[in-house]
Amino acid sequence: MDLITTTFATLTLYLILATNRIFTAADETTESEEPTKCGENEEYTTCNLCPKNCENPFQEICSPGPCIKACKCKSGYYKDSEGVCVSIIACIVDNIRNRIPQVTERSDSSSANTS
Repeated sequence: MDLITTTFATLTLYLILATNRIFTAADETTESEEPTKCGENEEYTTCNLCPKNCENPFQEICSPGPCIKACKCKSGYYKDSEGVCVSIIACIVDNIRNRIPQVTERSDSSSANTS
């Protein structure tokens, strides 16, 4: 083998091993770690890459990053705009509520008679 082929093979092997180590480290957990106390309709996970939420319930848009040890919504539940795990029906209500502009009272000066 020539020097270029050997160098390329070495770098390729290094990248494969380094990538494998990164993913292995992300999945490692020890028995002594105490899981976080999770809320209603939540469960603890050691790798919460793409949390399900009402804005993206089917995770069509997901940019996975490093594994995060956290509580996640149980199957069939999604985080609403307040961070609470709710059913898909509650998500629809939450999405509608967040898209409708808030109605504010206005003072109507034209109805006041100034005689």
